[in-house]
Amino acid sequence: LYGIEPLKRLCADAACRELSIENAAVVLAAAESYQVTQLRSTCISFMVSHFADVVRTEAFKQLMTKESSGLVVAFLEEASSKLSLGERPTRHF
Repeated sequence: LYGIEPLKRLCADAACRELSIENAAVVLAAAESYQVTQLRSTCISFMVSHFADVVRTEAFKQLMTKESSGLVVAFLEEASSKLSLGERPTRHF
């Protein structure tokens, strides 16, 4: 409708390039809200890789609301499955 999909892809590509520990939870929420599957997947993978740092951010704390509980559960399930398969989260010192 209205040729919005190419614009969504451009925005998703830009969001992926700018993904950071501080904004990953916000970008994940936006990806979920606008149903941008690839961006959602990229965010979850990034958040799993940087788990210890991401869960300490204010953005992640805000994600932990009742409205976003399903998204948080999906992220934690993905993190759990990847971490149990031997992937180790990246730590920044």
